[in-house]
Amino acid sequence: MRSLAELRAMSARHPDATEIGTALTAFFLVLMVSLLQWGPTVDGAVRGLSLGVALAVVAYLVPRRRRLAVERHDREAVEQRLLIARELHDTVAGTVSAIGIQAAAARRAIDGRPAEAAAALERIESASRAANLDLRRMLEALRGDRPQSTLPEPGLDRLGSLAEEARSSGADVRLTVDPAALRLADPALDHAAYRIVQEALTNVVRHAGPVAVAVDVGVAGDRLQLSVVNGPGSGPGPGPRTPGGGLGLVGMEERAALFGGALAAGPTPDGGFAVRATLPIGSPTGSPAGAGRPA
Repeated sequence: MRSLAELRAMSARHPDATEIGTALTAFFLVLMVSLLQWGPTVDGAVRGLSLGVALAVVAYLVPRRRRLAVERHDREAVEQRLLIARELHDTVAGTVSAIGIQAAAARRAIDGRPAEAAAALERIESASRAANLDLRRMLEALRGDRPQSTLPEPGLDRLGSLAEEARSSGADVRLTVDPAALRLADPALDHAAYRIVQEALTNVVRHAGPVAVAVDVGVAGDRLQLSVVNGPGSGPGPGPRTPGGGLGLVGMEERAALFGGALAAGPTPDGGFAVRATLPIGSPTGSPAGAGRPA
């Protein structure tokens, strides 16, 4: 005979079969008891079948509903942890990297170029305040004590500031934004698109160094298209994904997948790196897509 632990393990591996088996067992037991109670007559068979079917349905549905509720709770918990991980990575890791780069620049310039050092310290102050606002926004959402956050979520309209931050770290950023991309009807999609571009630019600054970067945001039909492509850099580059690493790329892929989109990232033939994402948006608000707007 199988042990209780083996039966539980089998039940976990094959929950549907276990629930069906329980229902069939209940049905046949009730049928047998009914036939013994009322005899092998037509009336006894009808009563046994009726009671057996009723008990079998209950024996099947009750544990199934309980199992599905537990699975839904576990799935929501995992999704929430992934959301927190993505937001923390975007809010903390990217900003800390930028602060580290600016701090290094201030340290090198503090003796002979005090004006440059002061500018770097101002950028550190600005980045710290932005990170603090993002963290406050996240904490408000996690606490759930307000119906809506009083702090605006960053969107594609803040790409200009994002590009300036990357330029201050040495990257030569060319930003082109389709005006239609600034009229997205879904604020969540707008925020996700901003985070994808933010993470891609952070990776460029962190891994490639002071290189040329082309950031293009456009709308083609019902698709939002994001592209961040940098030339070969002096740094090590993103490199192959390793276990426990590449969290930025994973986070970008997850954000795109949440909206039914796709993201591709990889080296370019000239030794650079490209991140391209396509997100379905339906119809943007406002007038049709216009020409790109360099920034």
